[in-house]
Amino acid sequence: MENNFSELAVVLGKKLKPYCFNDSYIVGILSYLEEDEDIQKVIDFIDAGNDVDYETISVLAMDLCDARENN
Repeated sequence: MENNFSELAVVLGKKLKPYCFNDSYIVGILSYLEEDEDIQKVIDFIDAGNDVDYETISVLAMDLCDARENN
């Protein structure tokens, strides 16, 4: 089975583990983040450690997706 995730996506998946209830959350977040630039923004947000939780990560991912779709 071929893995289609970038290295950054794998890093993000590991960083999301403490904030999720199941693996579906991680897949959902990654589905919003199609580009490595967006994935890096979420990684940076988590690493900054300011107000990081399940909901803020979700909102950030959705905002990045919306911004990409509206360009």
